[in-house]
Amino acid sequence: MKKPIRTLTLSMAICFALIVPLVGVPSSAQDAPERDSIVLAKKPDKPLYLTFDDGPSWEFTAPMLALLDEYDAKATFFQIGYEARDHPYLVRRIARQGHALGNHSWSHPDLTMLTPEEIRLELLRTVVAQQGLAGPCMRPPNGAIDDKVEAVVKEMGLTPVMATGNAGDWLIRPVAEIMADMKEATRPGAILLLHDGVGPRENTLVAVARLLPWWKQQGYDLLPVPECVRVKDIPE
Repeated sequence: MKKPIRTLTLSMAICFALIVPLVGVPSSAQDAPERDSIVLAKKPDKPLYLTFDDGPSWEFTAPMLALLDEYDAKATFFQIGYEARDHPYLVRRIARQGHALGNHSWSHPDLTMLTPEEIRLELLRTVVAQQGLAGPCMRPPNGAIDDKVEAVVKEMGLTPVMATGNAGDWLIRPVAEIMADMKEATRPGAILLLHDGVGPRENTLVAVARLLPWWKQQGYDLLPVPECVRVKDIPE
């Protein structure tokens, strides 16, 4: 169920977006502990990129973070703007634990149906909600992207990140089916799409809990999508 979108003019959003990098993130974010460094100095032999869309949510993002931490796995969270606004602590916690954040628009519309100005507003509002902690990447809702959307995204300095494997868990599929599709899509460099928000995600949690030890046994390094890592997080 989508939440109503609060009115925000494009000029206000642009001002917010300009202010964030100049004065830093809000004080609540500044008070948060320093995030872990994302070490990319050595290129892994078998990288695997887990990505989670539509969060954050207390019910599913928090336990997912605990699971990932247990297996020393890093992931990328493509967040809906209004959810990031409503869960600022989780936004900071994701960053502190060394995961990457990506832009998934403010309200999850079909961006191809919007004007360039509306697309910018969807993305800029999310930039603000993520407190300056997101990397320079985005994922279009439902994978809907065309030349118009891509032009706006690139103009804003963002890189579209699609997926090579989809759990289809937005359909609330059985755990066994989610696991089977994820295993089939697993290969070095694969970008796997799951969800940690909007709908019931209990089956996703169970599937990931069972898949994490399997991925580790197969020798995979679970890492943030490189395009979503903030430059300041890459060690010299």
